[in-house]
Amino acid sequence: MVNYNKINLYKDNLIKFIKTQDQIIKIDKISDIDYLIGILFLTEMNRYCKANKISIHGYYIAYSLINLFIKIKTKLLKKEKITYKDLNHFWLCLANNIDYLNTRIDETNIYKAKINNNYSKLIIELIPLLTELVEFTHVTQTELVSESSTNSDENNASKSNKSGKSGKSTKSTKSNIKIVNSENSLNSVNNSNTNTLTKLNCTYCVSKCYICWVDKVLSKFIYILLITAKFIGSGETKDPNLQKLAEYYANIIYTYLKINDIGEKLDNNMSFNFFDNYIDYKNKLNYSIIELKINSDTLEEILKFLDDFIIKKLSIN
Repeated sequence: MVNYNKINLYKDNLIKFIKTQDQIIKIDKISDIDYLIGILFLTEMNRYCKANKISIHGYYIAYSLINLFIKIKTKLLKKEKITYKDLNHFWLCLANNIDYLNTRIDETNIYKAKINNNYSKLIIELIPLLTELVEFTHVTQTELVSESSTNSDENNASKSNKSGKSGKSTKSTKSNIKIVNSENSLNSVNNSNTNTLTKLNCTYCVSKCYICWVDKVLSKFIYILLITAKFIGSGETKDPNLQKLAEYYANIIYTYLKINDIGEKLDNNMSFNFFDNYIDYKNKLNYSIIELKINSDTLEEILKFLDDFIIKKLSIN
């Protein structure tokens, strides 16, 4: 991460911390984008902590989020699975950070009590999201083929009923399920209404389709990151604004991962589609950051790092 002073400082501190821990993921397996996930958490957490006069670090949680992200990323790109060992590591790191907070923060700080009182509420908020991520990484191709065939049969039956002799219409509960081929996934998004696509009841897909990557996986993971950061610095366990921010971050990270995976195979049409999608969500994210007044020097560096990489990879100047 050349010429990124603030995120390099965070990265150095993360490396020092990880070296003191039982390494669930080895240092040499952590890439720049992985560190950036931990740095995004720390940046968001520190903003809330500063506002509420809480002086702590969040390296325990940052490390656990880096591990989860690596597992998600390698599942999307290869065939890695999130295990319950990974989840236990996350819960342990969260507990360690709460314990650390309690030893550091004075009892007179009203947010300390709020954090401890709402700890169980955060767990209730996160459990279904983390469970979905685990379930996603355990989906097999056989299950997908079987479900896809069932969905196709039900769709055909639904169409037949709508135009059949009885004149009656029968709704299929899975009539909107769609599995998108990886080579055509982004083109499908750009040739269709994105808002409509993200509302589809899309099954998890090993072919790396847009909806699975963004709507079903990355958005949920980034929301876990953002809401946990807010909780550690404020005790809050819900924020609708963070769901939108998670969607915007997820699309940008999706672009990063996809073009890094495809590499030199990108043709001009694919570059244009990726670039168009990226610019759309980068603008949405920047607008939201300004509107919510949550900008910071470190956040600017994070977005600049992603922007520099994506622009260079897509060869658009």
